[in-house]
Amino acid sequence: MSSVRFDILWSPTDEHHFIRYGTTIELYQVIQQAEINSFQSGKAIKISDETYAVNVATNSDIHFVKSVAWCPHLEPKHLLAVGQTNGRVVLTSFNNIGSPRSELIGKEFMHNVKHSRQCSYLCWNPLETSLLAEGFNEKYRNDPCVMVWDVTSSSEILTSRTSTTSEGGTITRPAYEIGSGTGDTSSSFSWFGDGKTLVTGMNNRQLRVYDLRDLTNPRLLSHHKSVYGVCVDSLGDRMLASFGENQVAIWDLRSFEKPILTLPEAKNVIKISWCPTRQGMLSVLVKDSNVIKMYDIRHSVFGSDVTEPVLIERNIQSFRQSVVSSFCWHPSQENRLLSVAFSGDLQDIKMYERIPLVWSPSFHLRSVSNKLLVEFCHDKSNHDNDISLEMFGRVQRHYGFYNDDLSQNIQAVEDKPHLHGLWRWLASVQCFSGNGSRAIAMAGDMKPVSNSCVGIKGLLNLKNCDSEPCSDLTYGTWQGLEGMSSSPSLLNQYVSKERSRALQLCGWVTDEDQLVSLDQLLKQLQADHLYEKAAALALFNLRMKQALEILGNGADTHKGNKNLNAVAMALAGYTDEKNALWQKTCNNLRLQLTHPYLRAMFAFLVGERDSYKDVLHERGMAVQDRIAFACKYLTDKKLYDFIEEITTELKQAGDLDGLLVTGMTNDGLDLLQQYVDNTCDIQTAALAMVYSLPNEISKDIRCTTWIQSYRELLDMWGLWHDRARFDIIHQARDSTLRVPAQVFVSCNFCANHITSTTKTIARSRSYMGRGIHYKPKITCCPNCRKSLPRCALCLTNLGTASGTGIGQEKSSTDPDSKLSIFQDWFTWCQTCRHGGHSSHITQWFSQHSECPVTGCACKCMSLDAFGRV
Repeated sequence: MSSVRFDILWSPTDEHHFIRYGTTIELYQVIQQAEINSFQSGKAIKISDETYAVNVATNSDIHFVKSVAWCPHLEPKHLLAVGQTNGRVVLTSFNNIGSPRSELIGKEFMHNVKHSRQCSYLCWNPLETSLLAEGFNEKYRNDPCVMVWDVTSSSEILTSRTSTTSEGGTITRPAYEIGSGTGDTSSSFSWFGDGKTLVTGMNNRQLRVYDLRDLTNPRLLSHHKSVYGVCVDSLGDRMLASFGENQVAIWDLRSFEKPILTLPEAKNVIKISWCPTRQGMLSVLVKDSNVIKMYDIRHSVFGSDVTEPVLIERNIQSFRQSVVSSFCWHPSQENRLLSVAFSGDLQDIKMYERIPLVWSPSFHLRSVSNKLLVEFCHDKSNHDNDISLEMFGRVQRHYGFYNDDLSQNIQAVEDKPHLHGLWRWLASVQCFSGNGSRAIAMAGDMKPVSNSCVGIKGLLNLKNCDSEPCSDLTYGTWQGLEGMSSSPSLLNQYVSKERSRALQLCGWVTDEDQLVSLDQLLKQLQADHLYEKAAALALFNLRMKQALEILGNGADTHKGNKNLNAVAMALAGYTDEKNALWQKTCNNLRLQLTHPYLRAMFAFLVGERDSYKDVLHERGMAVQDRIAFACKYLTDKKLYDFIEEITTELKQAGDLDGLLVTGMTNDGLDLLQQYVDNTCDIQTAALAMVYSLPNEISKDIRCTTWIQSYRELLDMWGLWHDRARFDIIHQARDSTLRVPAQVFVSCNFCANHITSTTKTIARSRSYMGRGIHYKPKITCCPNCRKSLPRCALCLTNLGTASGTGIGQEKSSTDPDSKLSIFQDWFTWCQTCRHGGHSSHITQWFSQHSECPVTGCACKCMSLDAFGRV
C-alpha cells in the first residue's frame, strides 16, 4: 500500500472534470465509453462500466501539499487554492496564463513568515467567492487559528479589509481573523449558505458559530468532543454534522446545546459529507474500510438521550479489496460520487435509488421516478387473488347490508360458495331468535331460542347423555317400496326436540305435518339443477320412489347427466339382504362414481347401519347435510363423537360452514380467526360478529379488532355512507354502543331538563287508564312546576310528550321506533331566543323573514343555514 494518502475533488463549475491529489495535483476529464478515441484509449482509466477518466493536465510545481480547495469562480478556469505544510496558501491552476482574471494565479497568502504552522483546511465562501478561509490546528502565542483571506486584495489598494504585501509579494494580513489573542486551535470549518455565517470546531472540544459582521463573540457555542470534519447541509442550512473518534454527531442550530442524534461507529471516522442533491443524506467513511455508509437523517428518531436506531439507507462498496482513502459527491448529478483508494485507484459510483412503492387505498400504485410521482391505475375488473379488491366489490353490491333477510347477502357473493353456509346459518338464527321478518315453525312446544349465536353443538348439549338418554328411538319406514316381494327392514331413527331444531338449522324439514315443505325443498333443488343432492335427500328421508323420479328428471333435462338413468336402475334393484348380489355389486362400484351425493346414496343403502361412517365421512357433501344425517340416524354417544370430530376438522381448516356447528362461541371465534389468517377477509369476519350480537364473546379483543379494522377500511376507501350503515347495524344490535342523550331542553328556573324525566314518565303512565282519547298536556316543568315558555304565535305554553310514550307515532322507516309528533316539538332562534311549536314556526317563516314577536327585528330565517338554502 502506498504511503501517500490520495484525495479527490469534483469541479464545482464543470461536471466532467475532477482532480486527484497527493504529492501532485492531477486533472482528469470523465468521458463516456463510446466517446473515447484511439489517442485517448491508451491513457484512459476505467472508473465504471460506462465511463473512463483521461488525465488532461498535471500540476507538480507545488510541494508539501496539505489541503486543496476548488474555487467556485468560473474564471479563471480550474482555479485551486493549495495549503502547504508551512501554512502558506498558493492559488494555482493548469496552464491558464492569459485567461480572464489570470492575475489571481500565483498569489500567495501567509500570516506569519517567522513561524510556520501547518494548514489544516481551506474552504471557499459559497456566496462571496473571493473569500477563502484557512485554519490551523496548532497554537502559537496569540496568533489567530482561523483566517479569512480576500483573494482579490492587492498591494495597490489598501483598505481596512485588505492587507499589505511583503517584499516577496505574499499577502500577510487577512480580511478577517478568528481566535486572535486566545491561543485557540481550529480543526474544522464550514460556511453556511448565506455567506456571512460560519461554524468551526475549536480547541478539540468546542463548536462555535460566528457571524462575519461581528466576530467579537460567537453567536452559538456548544461543548462536545465531536468537533472534526464539521459540514453544513447545503439543502437544509440548519443541519450540520461533525465527528470525533468513533462517533458522528448531528446538530440543529435551533437546539445547539447538544447533538440531536449520535451515530456510533465501530472504528474511527475519517470523513463525513452531506449529499448536495438529497436533503438529509449523510455519508460516512471509517478507517480501514472499503465501504461508504449512507444515513438518511430525515427518517431518524430525534429528541432522545438514548441512542436510537437509525435508518441506514445502504452501504456502498467502492472496492472489493482496497481500502477507501477518500470520496467526493458530484455537485450537480444526483446520487453520483467518486472514490479513491490508498493505491490511487478511482471508482465512479452511481447510487441507484430504491424505488418506493405505495399502494393507495383507492387501488392505485404510486412510485417516485426522477422526483416525479408516477401513478399506475389498477384494473378493478380483474381482482384474482386480491382480497382488498374483492371486499371493495362486495361493498358495491351491498354485501352485508341486507339485514331484514340475511340470506339475501348470498346474492352479493354468488361466486364464493364457501360464504353461503355462513349467511344461511345467520338467517336461520335470526328466525330462531324472532328478529327476522318471518318465523320458522318450531317443533313441539319449544320457545324461540334466546341465544342469538346458537350452534348445533350447543343446541344438542349431548355431554350429559351417557347416564340418561336425550333422544327417543323410532323406526323409519320406506315409502315407495310397497310392491317388493320382501319388505325392507325398518331403520333406527332418533328424535328429540333438540334434534328437530338442529334439523331445521340444517335446512331439513321432516315432520309429518310438514311434508309439503320438504317437497318444496326438493323442487327448489331440482330447479337449481342439483338433481343428485335432491335425490340423496329424498333417499335419506326414506322416499325411494321420489328419489328415482328425481334421477329420471335429471336424466331427461337438457342439462342433466344421462348416466343418472343407470344410477336409477341400480337403485331400483335395492334389496335389504346383506349377502345379495345387488349389495356386493353396488358396494364395489360405489367408489367409481364421481358425484359425492351419488356415492353417499349407495353408502347409505349398503353400509353399516349402526355407524354410517361412509356417509358421514363423504367430504364432498355439504356440512349441513352430513350433520343433519347424523342427527337423524346416530345414537347420542355416536352423535356427540361425530360433532366433536367435525368441529376439530372445520376449526383447523377455517371453514365458515363450521359456524353452523360451533355457533359464535370460543370454538367459533377460533374458527373465524383461522379463516382470517387464511384469507385476510376481515370484512366477512366483522359482519359475522355484528350479526351474531349479542353474545358472550363480543368483548373479545379479536372481535373488536375485526369490527374496528373494517370500519377503518371503509373510511380509507371513502365509502362514508356504507361505513355509516355498518355503524347503524352495529349499534342496533349492541346495546352498549348506544349513546345517551347529551342535548336536552332545560327549565329556565331550576335548570333541570324537562323531557324524559322519571317523574314525567311515571305521571304519564298513570294516565293510561283514563281512555285512549286522553292526551296529557305537559305545559310545566315536572321538577319545579313552573310554567314553560309560551309559543310566540298561539300564545299557549309549550309542552311535548317526548320520551313518555304518549301521543306518539311510529316511524315509517322503523316500526319499532317511537317519536313524538313533530308539530309539538320545541323550536327557537339561537340569536333572539324566541320560538314556539315547530308547526307554527314553520308556517310563519314560509311567508315572513322576521321574528314573530312584536318589537323584535331579528331576521331569524336569514340566520338559519337551511333557511338560506
